[in-house]
Amino acid sequence: MPQTAARISAAAAGLLLLLGHAPALSAQRDIFGMGGSSAAEVRRQFEAEARQQVSALLLDYESAWGSRDVSALSRLYAGNATLYPAASPMLTGRAGIKDYFRALLPAVEPLRTRMIEFRASGDMAYTAVEVSYAVRDGAGRRSVANTDVLILRRGVTGEWSILSHLARPETVAASSGGDRPPAVSTDTAQEL
Repeated sequence: MPQTAARISAAAAGLLLLLGHAPALSAQRDIFGMGGSSAAEVRRQFEAEARQQVSALLLDYESAWGSRDVSALSRLYAGNATLYPAASPMLTGRAGIKDYFRALLPAVEPLRTRMIEFRASGDMAYTAVEVSYAVRDGAGRRSVANTDVLILRRGVTGEWSILSHLARPETVAASSGGDRPPAVSTDTAQEL
């Protein structure tokens, strides 16, 4: 009798497991062309949704930059993120990135971004973004234009965060001279 109960329990558990994965199996069937959406359609839909979510992150980035909210800006980065500023040493970790922005933001005007390339696969995404802003310093005001490359990761909650950020200066329309954004020196950056 105990073996019969164990078999029934195992069969019930298997049925529950199968029913729990029915949507996933349906999606697999769709991916393999056995009905429903094609694999290409599923891929396009996934990438469109990921692009929309990353675009929202970039809007949050612009907003935090414009309001000089260093905490909100640094929260957009993963805890172990790496930032490669155009004219400063590499920074690793949210605390170092926060110190960098704390020193930079008082000297800059609002930031504008435009996504020019995007790819996503699973929980990772890549985007190239045109970035423009102006820097105010003792010598005047100068415009900065970068093409930044971001690697993003989607966490278990579904939120995207910046894992790696490379700022690549492209052009600078200098009204005061110079060809790069200001180098920002922070205690954290000097320690790294």
